[in-house]
Amino acid sequence: MNPNLSVANTEAWIAVDDNTPALTIPAFEMPALIGVGLFDLAEDLLKSAPDVSPIAAQLQAQVRAVALAAKDPAQRAAIDQTLRDQVIPRFNRYATQEAGLVGNNWLGTMVIGNYGEDFWIRSSANLIGIWANNTHEVIYFVTMRDATGRPLDGGNTYELNFPADALPQSVVNAFWWVHLVGVPDFMPVPNPINRFALSTYSNVKKNHDGSLTLVLSPNPVTGIPEANWLPTADVRPFSLTWRTYIPKEIVKQGKWFPPAVTIRY
Repeated sequence: MNPNLSVANTEAWIAVDDNTPALTIPAFEMPALIGVGLFDLAEDLLKSAPDVSPIAAQLQAQVRAVALAAKDPAQRAAIDQTLRDQVIPRFNRYATQEAGLVGNNWLGTMVIGNYGEDFWIRSSANLIGIWANNTHEVIYFVTMRDATGRPLDGGNTYELNFPADALPQSVVNAFWWVHLVGVPDFMPVPNPINRFALSTYSNVKKNHDGSLTLVLSPNPVTGIPEANWLPTADVRPFSLTWRTYIPKEIVKQGKWFPPAVTIRY
């Protein structure tokens, strides 16, 4: 199941086949996800699409066993409590803090796209991004914290600083891209100029010394070109995803990370 398909006050639809009505998944909020109620739909969800994972049959058998146990009211309550108290918090921590290499408080997704038997990574990709390319196409970096480890707050003004000899374009063979989403829904943050990302193609302006400064803030920043501004929403937590398309070896080897997100004073 893809948690990002359904957020507060919305519904997710999964088509089983051309002749079967789509399934309705109960609405839920991030990061709580769905509890034991998800297992009520287990059989239909498992039939909704083929799974190429080499351990798909094994995991599907486990899902069916839990779904059967959940029909017993006593076991159902225990399953739901375990999911909410242990499984979901543990998974959220893994997906946002442990599912890759860490540098400058960015989490780099070094293994993604072809998941094999790794359902932890596969589910983490679904939670944060729904879908992902293979690492030879793009490597992703995600952060929800600044240089000091504090959660990113849309009411603050932050900088990403790149020295002249380490510009973001230097580590890719195609292009770089950074986008901002709200937390905990991981949806685009509305802003007055409808700008949700910056990239190689954003006509960002270098500083006089050849370095590059990108700013993230609720309002334009004096002295920073507007082309370098990625708007935030005042007093709303947010997350950044940095994409390196056709990354160079330094990125593939886990030796490069975006600079730390620092508060601008």
